[in-house]
Amino acid sequence: MQELFNELRVSNTNTYIVDANNTEINTKQVDSGYWALAFDRDGSCFEMYKVTREYAKDSITDFGHYKLTDAHITDFANARYYWNENMCDTGILHIH
Repeated sequence: MQELFNELRVSNTNTYIVDANNTEINTKQVDSGYWALAFDRDGSCFEMYKVTREYAKDSITDFGHYKLTDAHITDFANARYYWNENMCDTGILHIH
């Protein structure tokens, strides 16, 4: 999982991470599910929060303006990252 976080530039020192209960956690506590990631202009992930499957789908499709097939997808060993250039410096990470 650490390789995944390194590639997405998620870190315990620079990324505010919260779970579904809005409780702050660290990278070792991140579990499976859908996570919204927000990035600074330099490409560092500054926020990561757990979201529902429905919210993830809505974010990827810009709430109906695009199709899921319009998203760019990066596959990792145990996760898939979805983003679209119209998503305003954010993406959705689905950890299996």
